[in-house]
Amino acid sequence: MDEAKAVKNLIDLGMNEREARIYVALLRMAEATPAMLHRVSGVPRTKTYETLDRMVSHGYCNERHEGRRKYFRATRPTEVYALLRKGWDLEHQMKCRIAEDAFQALDTLFLNSSATDPSLEQIEVIRSKEQINIKFQALINGTSTEVLSFTRSPYAASDENTRAEVKEVQKQAIVRGVQIRTIYMVETQDWDWLEGFIGELESAGEHVRLTENLPMKMFIFDRQQVLIALPSVPGLTGSDFTMLAVEDQGFTEACVVLFETFWSQSKPVAAFVAVRNGDTPPSSS
Repeated sequence: MDEAKAVKNLIDLGMNEREARIYVALLRMAEATPAMLHRVSGVPRTKTYETLDRMVSHGYCNERHEGRRKYFRATRPTEVYALLRKGWDLEHQMKCRIAEDAFQALDTLFLNSSATDPSLEQIEVIRSKEQINIKFQALINGTSTEVLSFTRSPYAASDENTRAEVKEVQKQAIVRGVQIRTIYMVETQDWDWLEGFIGELESAGEHVRLTENLPMKMFIFDRQQVLIALPSVPGLTGSDFTMLAVEDQGFTEACVVLFETFWSQSKPVAAFVAVRNGDTPPSSS
């Protein structure tokens, strides 16, 4: 056993340093007196007695008397783990209560400061992929009738797990009766994974069309809110981008017109693939 590592792990998990050193020392012996533990653990003699009393009260070890002598035995590690875990759960609950009060107060401060300029609430700037995914999924979950989207690179859902989450949220929306119409821009660098992604969502009920060019990345939710990103922003890398969440009726109506224009010009999947392959495209409405 790497004792130094064991001590460090116990400290990280909730014991203080003296408790951890004495507990590891106890594991090496069937029983030990405070004097023996002082020598083996290196904990000062005066602190050894105090630490052992605390460890007994916490349940980390057991105490036995033989005449005037005291002997100590380590509690089984699996039992100590259970004791420490209870402490983590209590700490987590306490932090949740503190966080709830603290962030309610912070939210009140935010609302009070933004109330002087209502336009601040109409536009939200989102810069990280994680926050973009969280915002997108929240808007999908809050949608009741329709989602219209231009889908092209760059993609915030850039790993398989996040893509699976996004697909699941969209499938759930379709089950709720939300109509999703999406125009995907076919890009060589993303097509290997995107083709299967599109096929799965189309099978679930998404209405899909393909095109070779889209001017931007855009999502319209219930014709009330828009999530939009320009494909390239000066100073940002290809894997980093910014999206804007906009809630403005005039802007949203203009985005819907833009979407319908591109929808009429784009092609269903089978027709698009046929044209690319030089075949006669199937008839479609």
